[in-house]
Amino acid sequence: MEHLNWSARMRIIMAIAHCLQYMHHDLNPPVAHSNLNSHNIFLTDDYAATMAEISFLPQDSSKSKSSGDNESAHSTLPPLADVKTNVYCFGILLLEIISGKLQYLEEQGSLEKLAAEYLNDKRSIGYLIDPTLKSFKNNELDLICEIIQECIQPDPRQRPK
Repeated sequence: MEHLNWSARMRIIMAIAHCLQYMHHDLNPPVAHSNLNSHNIFLTDDYAATMAEISFLPQDSSKSKSSGDNESAHSTLPPLADVKTNVYCFGILLLEIISGKLQYLEEQGSLEKLAAEYLNDKRSIGYLIDPTLKSFKNNELDLICEIIQECIQPDPRQRPK
């Protein structure tokens, strides 16, 4: 990720959230993005976020099938995704945006696992932040971290709509 300031990152987060709100709640039937990740989010010159590769899935196909009740639905899902999977992916996108790190890199491993210790301990949350950020708003960061924790719940039923 480029060296974006905090307000540019918040603008990107809000744009993605608005897109998902529209797709999941305003469209009938709801539309789930089949591959929501940072590679499918494009930025305009003024950092407005747009989504690419949105597929309109038939109503019956909009839910992903899992082989077990306890499996979590996340970015390693089958090609068809549902709203709860998009919520998980949104949480991962938020992690990428605030940390400046990609979801998975050989040297760091999974961003989700790396972030887990910081998300659970409010005192050390600053270590999760992209070190290139000169400043950020603590209250907004706290809210983003709460949203991330809700979105990446292992049980899709515990994730927000």
